[in-house]
Amino acid sequence: MTIRCSWRGSGITPGTLGIDKNEYFVLRKCAIYLIRHLNGYHSFDDDTLQMVCWTLGNDMKKIGKFLFTQMSSSQRTIFSEEFDDAGNRPNEYADAVDRVLKKFSAKSFRKFENFIIQLLDHRFKSLKYRGISEIEKNFASFRKMFKLSDNETELCTFLFLLKTFNEPEKFFEDHLGCNKFCGRKYLLNILGITYNVLTSSMKKLNKVGIMDIDRHNFELDDDFICILQNPSAKTFSTQLYSRIKNSTIPLGYHSTDKDKTAHILKLLEKKQNLPTHILF
Repeated sequence: MTIRCSWRGSGITPGTLGIDKNEYFVLRKCAIYLIRHLNGYHSFDDDTLQMVCWTLGNDMKKIGKFLFTQMSSSQRTIFSEEFDDAGNRPNEYADAVDRVLKKFSAKSFRKFENFIIQLLDHRFKSLKYRGISEIEKNFASFRKMFKLSDNETELCTFLFLLKTFNEPEKFFEDHLGCNKFCGRKYLLNILGITYNVLTSSMKKLNKVGIMDIDRHNFELDDDFICILQNPSAKTFSTQLYSRIKNSTIPLGYHSTDKDKTAHILKLLEKKQNLPTHILF
């Protein structure tokens, strides 16, 4: 069972006041991921609009202002009340945006696409903070410990967000299926990597036990989620290592080939007064 971090319970509030560095980091990542996704696939269904509004926070209100510039006076009268009722609630605001877009022409829709990309870029730049977040500190240690590349670290970061925050999980996992093989094209685009880089990264992460892979999906191992959330010395010792109970070290704990081990045992079986030399 995955232990979710404390940030996940209530989610991140729409605005920026009261947000800590961890949440700034998450929102910045989501803004970049969304920009890449929208540039690649130009999709603005209701789930995408909800994710956009959540990432924008209070800046989602700018969407309504832009849409009003593309409406007739009668349309503005009809939809202004809907936007007012939605307030700062991302899901309800996204529903109102979706209803307006269904009335748009192809030309107006292209303008809307460009506007959203610019708005997300502005949001990313506005979410700067001093120093680094705890998530970044933990990943820096995690990367050093397992000698991860930039691409491997970014993949782990993406999967970590899916396991610890509601909104990224709902959109990138449940909607796009980025952690499934059927949604791999979206993942490649979002991370900006090639198929070969992804498969190579997954192979290494799976080999060292960081990533679990089955025929349906792939995700970070629960033990490593715990380590990234609470990278204490005790966590590392209990999750990554097992204590040898015996006073002697069993042969199975050594990285010697079975054939060589058998040869060593055969040499040691011989009873003689002189020492036995074992050389390889």
